Amino acid sequence: MNDMPEAQASAPKLSSPALREKILALVQGIQDPDDLSKARVEALTHLSLGPSEVDGTWSARGVLDSGSAYSFDFSRHADDDKEVQVYLPDEKRYDPRRRHTCALPLAGLHDQLKAMGYRDSEFPGPDGLPQAWQYWKGRQSLLVDYTYHDTPAGGQAACVHAMTIEMTIVKQLPFSPPELPAKQVESIILGLIDGVRTKADLTEPHIERLTGLSLHRLDSRDASYAKGTTVEGWRFSIGIERFAADDIRLEIAAIPIEQSEGTGAAACTLAFDTLHRKLDAANFRSDRSTGVHGKASNWRFSRNGQVVHVDLYPTEPLDRGGIECIDHISVVIDRAVN
Repeated sequence: MNDMPEAQASAPKLSSPALREKILALVQGIQDPDDLSKARVEALTHLSLGPSEVDGTWSARGVLDSGSAYSFDFSRHADDDKEVQVYLPDEKRYDPRRRHTCALPLAGLHDQLKAMGYRDSEFPGPDGLPQAWQYWKGRQSLLVDYTYHDTPAGGQAACVHAMTIEMTIVKQLPFSPPELPAKQVESIILGLIDGVRTKADLTEPHIERLTGLSLHRLDSRDASYAKGTTVEGWRFSIGIERFAADDIRLEIAAIPIEQSEGTGAAACTLAFDTLHRKLDAANFRSDRSTGVHGKASNWRFSRNGQVVHVDLYPTEPLDRGGIECIDHISVVIDRAVN
């Protein structure tokens, strides 16, 4: 399956520096919703975009000096749903035997965006593992997907394979992302568990209604996430992952504040005992098991086909007074429930 649709407009061969120049021109030149237009993208990149196989999308495709393909796309699905995308599919399908130089190293782009005043955060997926970086300034939001390439020194370096530029839509919330009180995040999680009981509930619109948050599509796979930071400093993500046609899951990650060695107990995200009591009161059956290498416990709660997996971490050894805190929650529906 091709990662890029065939576009009717072909683009010239570019060097990697020329590619970076065009990307930075888009970043600097698209600062307002009115800037999200086909004409604006063409003016900033000096490329002609033609209609693609995807409705509402115009593309310009070409190759880099290295032989890797690239694509600049503008998509308009509705007046308030527009975005600009840059694709480097050969970077995503990295073949170490080719040993070509990364067209757009993440480290260099990251440093440039930080120098331009962008705030940033890793965009976690299941189990809190990083999947992308998100950058934002004003109403502009950038989502940067990457993979790892081998380096001549024998290590690995992050290499960008896609970037999405869009404008955030601010919803009327008691507390606006990306910062919410931990108690509100806890209430959102409890509401999700109560509100996702069938496979029909596992949709982006339903999750957005339950949480009041906007889910953001990930280019790297079939998933959509909302992420944020709590007032207390730890981060969270909430989203939907589609691993297969019949395997759709609600994924929630709580990422604690990093602790330096020797600084004592780890900070707690959300104490597990509150969630445990709530699920017990809601008539969930529960089973406890030991995690990887016995270092952390996890729980499985089930009720009428709804299964809630909860991974935990201790703030410090439990026999020294530590408490168990939430690290990751996955909600799946084992069978169709009417």
